[in-house]
Amino acid sequence: MEREQLLVRQQFGRAFETETEAKGEIPWKSLEVPARPPMLPLFGKVKSFLMTEADVVANRPPAPPSTKSEAFAKELAEIKSFSQDKSREHLEIVSFWADGVDTYTPPGHWNAIASETFVQQSYSEVRWARNLALLNVAMMDARN
Repeated sequence: MEREQLLVRQQFGRAFETETEAKGEIPWKSLEVPARPPMLPLFGKVKSFLMTEADVVANRPPAPPSTKSEAFAKELAEIKSFSQDKSREHLEIVSFWADGVDTYTPPGHWNAIASETFVQQSYSEVRWARNLALLNVAMMDARN
């Protein structure tokens, strides 16, 4: 395993690990100690499975609201309400969707949610496999 990692580093250099620059109105910076680099900085280079490049571009969501907008302020207030009201329910929601290192991350959340439904519906293993494949291909293409 160490030999494989060394070969990857030699082939792609340190830029492969993460040499990224945060951009935007307020650039992202890690508040963790020690600071960590952005997760999956090269994920934007992944190609769609089912969609053409034109489809990917045509189906992109709009940019997030400006940090100076009313929409941003409203969404920020919602997030702040979770940190101010530390009820058991809010803590469970925040913990579930935290998406830090060593967590499900968003695709894993949807797989877990789907799995609960498949158990309730008594799906066969074949139906499980098909539905999880469809779900994950859709999520992969949606992220483009």
